[in-house]
Amino acid sequence: MDLRILHIDLNEKTYRVEDISPSLIEKFMGGRGLGAYLLYTNTQKGIEPLAPDNPLIFTAGLAQGLSTPFSPKLALNTKSPLTHCYLFSITSGKLGHNLRKSGYFSLKIVGKLDEPHYLVINNGKVEFHRAVHLWGKNTREAQEIMLKEVGGKKGDAAVIGPAGEELLPIAGIFNESEYLRCFGRGGCGAVMGSKMLKGLVILGEGKVLPGNPEKFIAVKRQVLQTLKKEKTWAEFRRAYGTGADMDVMNEHGIIPTKNWQGGVFPEVEKMCTKTQGWPRQNVVCGPHCPAPCAHLITIGMVRTRVPIVKVLSMKPFMPSVPNVVAVVSMQWFMPAKFAMNTASIPCRQEWPSVLPWSVSKGDLLPKETQRVLPYGLVMMRP
Repeated sequence: MDLRILHIDLNEKTYRVEDISPSLIEKFMGGRGLGAYLLYTNTQKGIEPLAPDNPLIFTAGLAQGLSTPFSPKLALNTKSPLTHCYLFSITSGKLGHNLRKSGYFSLKIVGKLDEPHYLVINNGKVEFHRAVHLWGKNTREAQEIMLKEVGGKKGDAAVIGPAGEELLPIAGIFNESEYLRCFGRGGCGAVMGSKMLKGLVILGEGKVLPGNPEKFIAVKRQVLQTLKKEKTWAEFRRAYGTGADMDVMNEHGIIPTKNWQGGVFPEVEKMCTKTQGWPRQNVVCGPHCPAPCAHLITIGMVRTRVPIVKVLSMKPFMPSVPNVVAVVSMQWFMPAKFAMNTASIPCRQEWPSVLPWSVSKGDLLPKETQRVLPYGLVMMRP
């Protein structure tokens, strides 16, 4: 099994490979669990998020590289410039499968380059490519150029845009930009930008084999049969995506209306994707996903992805957003042009309007804990 971690040092433009103990996989499985462990054991106490030694740690799981249903995910762990705390983020697409097929279970990046570069991991080999000509370009354009330069049509690229280059604390790292897939929230794009790293391309064509092929096939068959038998959920996702959850969230009172001043939004029907008559094109979120919930729509001159439920929640959160079309336009403009994570935008925009309410409801915590206030994370004593 490819229980190996690829360590890349940008300071020296070197890399090395280290075996991962099987006992760690037994304890943490992979993905978020393994990433959190590696971040904890590879990060100095009190390190600044934008310091060269703050690592970007990508971790796949046991499902990637195989034909496992619902497996197009890859996890990222680092210290957040937004909260100065632990950051975990995931994206969909081919990245995780390509990482496993290139021979690695995890990828750790530290250091800082003298000028912009991007990394290429091609079936286990690592290359450093200059990216001065890509600095300042949006994510989709940069990805297309990077993949063309390395001839990696079967690979996937993850890149930052101007927001990451300018170290904005809500910058994301985007892959498959046409579908707006990204490591969002927490400012991981700023961490990558602080390293003068425009992005990375991963190409993997190796084979990953299950430990027990017969049991793997049996479990996969069981999952697919269950989806056929209990097809309502899968059909619902294919038809409307996660945005159809808005009315259910409203029923349970868990919509973040005005920064959680309330959990119900009276105009929820206008935000639910079930009620919108948009012509849409269903697209898979990555390899081996039997219930694709992503959709491309065209509204006026904007062709973008149907907002997921977290993005649709911006309207209740942000009173200044006029309607769902504005949300769709914002989702297209902010990520596509600047590589900013759309779901974090309301926290930056609306915090002054919710802060007075928060102060009136309780005393704020000491000043040293208030650095997160500009991002909408209003903290109160119980």
